[in-house]
Amino acid sequence: MQNEVKSLNRFIYKLLLLYGVVAGLWVLVSNYLISFIVLQLPVTDKIHSIQSIQTIKEWGFVVLTVLWLSQVLREQLKSLFHKYYLLNTIFDTTSESIYVKNQNGQYLMVNSIYANKIGLSLADIVGKTDEQILPTEIAIPFMQNDKVVLQTGKPLTIEEKIFNEIQLSNKAPYFDRRGNSIGVISLSKNITEYSQLSEDLRIQKEDFAALKSITENSISTLNTTELLNVLLERVVEVMHVDSAVILLNENNS
Repeated sequence: MQNEVKSLNRFIYKLLLLYGVVAGLWVLVSNYLISFIVLQLPVTDKIHSIQSIQTIKEWGFVVLTVLWLSQVLREQLKSLFHKYYLLNTIFDTTSESIYVKNQNGQYLMVNSIYANKIGLSLADIVGKTDEQILPTEIAIPFMQNDKVVLQTGKPLTIEEKIFNEIQLSNKAPYFDRRGNSIGVISLSKNITEYSQLSEDLRIQKEDFAALKSITENSISTLNTTELLNVLLERVVEVMHVDSAVILLNENNS
């Protein structure tokens, strides 16, 4: 961003400098031509001719300046629109949901992925806050996380829940020219499936640890009755079933 600002400033300085050079050359050349033309005229026609030539000179300068500036601005706008189109293409073709908010929590930009996720159009989101477009249980954590980013001025990676989806959000502040945090940029990826797999893996690890404990405890004793009681307690603990059911099934067999 700073490079873009510096580039724009350099362009403005060059434009002003070039304008000053062209204006100065126009004045010098046009005055020389006027003097040369007037000297060739009869004395009686000089005053009227000077006024006419001065008028032509001034309007000529205005016309040339407008044409030149319009061409320069057209080239700059073409470059600007190209960058905007490229940014907008990236914004909407990414698989992540993206939004940009100002320091008041109002949405400045969102991509179609995020809009579809919350079931609203872009026009219904831009300019609104989380409280205005999201349920309270979703809006409050969003606003709290964004507030942390604004206050600390540092990026934040955190899991957030939006409706039935769990997303990993990477939030970062953006700054004004004085270095003050003036908004938040967020990129979020759907990790619902990954989160569920992680939870399943955690449960399996706990069950495995419990079964391992059963094996270790069973080896430490040779008393068959005690061994069976320990095994029954561990199975009940791991499988979360009633011991009476297990005994009933055993008697039936």
